[in-house]
Amino acid sequence: MEKYENPTHIRRCSPKVDKPFRRANSPNKPATDLSRRHRSYAKPICYPSPPELLREVDAFIEKNKHKGYTRREEFIRQTIRFFLKWESEEYEYIEIPKEKYEKLNEAVKIMRMPYYNAAEFIENQIDKALEQYEKFIEEKK
Repeated sequence: MEKYENPTHIRRCSPKVDKPFRRANSPNKPATDLSRRHRSYAKPICYPSPPELLREVDAFIEKNKHKGYTRREEFIRQTIRFFLKWESEEYEYIEIPKEKYEKLNEAVKIMRMPYYNAAEFIENQIDKALEQYEKFIEEKK
């Protein structure tokens, strides 16, 4: 792996694209200014990731192979998709400590509640609260 001492260093994704364009009728002539200009638009650019972040990703993948992660690229792709969905303003996400969530899951099952799991219970509680809110608004009118 390359070392990036200069943080502004940009790595090219495809070395094939870096070749200068040549005119079809004159293969020995150097690339023209016009072709250099077009070549600069054709180069895909990848920004290097900090090595410590990549090590963290690799450690996460190694630790969570049971979740189906096998390659760094797959994990990063999925992470970006999730983050885009998270930031899309279509959904709101709440954080629940895993310990509480697992305890609620256990309670839902042991108490034989009419829910499959904690997520279904939480969603149902939200729906009930919204129904009550709608009734409250109607009564207030």
